[in-house]
Amino acid sequence: MKSLKYILIALGMLVGCFDLQAQQAPVFSQYMFNPLFLNPAYAGYKQQIYLQSYYRKQWTNVPGSPETFAISGDGLITDTNMGVGGHIMVDRLGAQKTTGGYGNFAYHLRVSNEGYLSFGLGAGLVNSKLDGSMLNPTDPNDPTVSGTDEQVLYPDLRAGLYYYNPNFYAGMSVDNLFSSKFNFDNGAVLVQPSSNLYLTAGTIIDVSY
Repeated sequence: MKSLKYILIALGMLVGCFDLQAQQAPVFSQYMFNPLFLNPAYAGYKQQIYLQSYYRKQWTNVPGSPETFAISGDGLITDTNMGVGGHIMVDRLGAQKTTGGYGNFAYHLRVSNEGYLSFGLGAGLVNSKLDGSMLNPTDPNDPTVSGTDEQVLYPDLRAGLYYYNPNFYAGMSVDNLFSSKFNFDNGAVLVQPSSNLYLTAGTIIDVSY
């Protein structure tokens, strides 16, 4: 038991030597059912009007725990290879609240008998807000902790690729192309957004008739 204790202490000291980073983007429990929120190239993939909503509450009994709500819709423009869609998302984490609305456009290029490669762009506006009344600093006079609401509105851009056929799909996308360059130099204690890269893939295997 003593050796295990020393090992845990050593591991703790080792971890303390590195920078720690937390996930900034909202978490989706079922990525395969929420592709439009991750990749704008997905718009129009189902070749019909498709509406969906999403709600996730993590650690229900913990105050300020992560909470995400989203709604989306997309479809393929008749007699074209162009898909359009849009989605709205609200994400809460403690005193931080992020609300975003996006419009998505995708072009589906046929590359084989049953395979398509889709190119997509998504543009929108994001509102990032910090509720200062939920903060409880050790020093009430700490100038870096705001006691009032702080918020900022900024534009954002997403881009993605999506390949699919009847049995397989794979996608790559990146978000926060604008917001990662946006300077939150307004005195607010807000989380600076950064770009995130998403890789997705899946296949369908026939098990029986």
